[in-house]
Amino acid sequence: MAMRMSGLMSGMDTETIIKELVSAKQTKVDDAKKAQTKLQWKQDAWKELNTKLKNLQAKYIANMRFTSSYSKRTTKVSNSNAVSVITGENAVKGVQSLQINKLAKTGYLTGAQIKAADGGSLTAASKLSELGVTGEGTFNITAGGKSVDITVNGDSTISDVLNKIKEAGVNASFDAKNQRFFVSASASGRDNDFSITASDSTGDAALSALGLKASLIGDKGDQATLDRYKEYAAFYVSGDDAATLANINKDGRITKDIESKVSSYLEQYKSLLSTKSDAQKKIDEINEKYKDSSLDTVENYTKQLEAKQ
Repeated sequence: MAMRMSGLMSGMDTETIIKELVSAKQTKVDDAKKAQTKLQWKQDAWKELNTKLKNLQAKYIANMRFTSSYSKRTTKVSNSNAVSVITGENAVKGVQSLQINKLAKTGYLTGAQIKAADGGSLTAASKLSELGVTGEGTFNITAGGKSVDITVNGDSTISDVLNKIKEAGVNASFDAKNQRFFVSASASGRDNDFSITASDSTGDAALSALGLKASLIGDKGDQATLDRYKEYAAFYVSGDDAATLANINKDGRITKDIESKVSSYLEQYKSLLSTKSDAQKKIDEINEKYKDSSLDTVENYTKQLEAKQ
């Protein structure tokens, strides 16, 4: 084991002298590390600045080449809870007034209360046969421009009916407590309104049994149908037949239906003419074939056959 006798012989504190000499060298090392850390901070700051400059270039400066970037318009509305406005590139400067006469509503139909044939309560698992539905029937749901035929029978359950109605694009539920259906449009507005109509007698009976056969007027009628009826009736009562017809056909349904049927009739007529022409050609071929015999015409051949009988 080494033994040190610091300054015992010379009278100098060699231990302290060595520490001081080493401390001077360590100061240079510490200063170098501090400089290295400071340089790293500068590099990080430059990287962050370069990222911001790149984002500025990509998001803003690059788009400044196009004239459309200088023709932006902004809008402000006095009541943002009532309406919102999106400004286009071609919008003109000015102040506009907007009067809201009526807000869009969501179409709905609250079904009539239904009962099982035996008077018991119904659940989602109940079959339509319990409502007296026999055979197979179809009814149609038109919603948001989409038309879907729904086919049911006595084995169909209330849950099956609900799922099929939902597939048509409307919301539907069955209130087991009040024993009635509730159907509503998926969104507000006339374009999203819906209608339910029977396609055959069994489908009509199924709608009645389910409480979904809406009456045009009355508490059981759906509001959308009632509003439509009132709209038509207003012109009819006033005696304005032209306005009545124009209002009924304003969505083009009647015109499109008539055009479709006329087109179908024309195609059938063309087919009949073609068949008649083919038949006449056959008759002419027979007449030509037997013109030098006693069976010179189809008429003579037919008369001879009738004579033999």
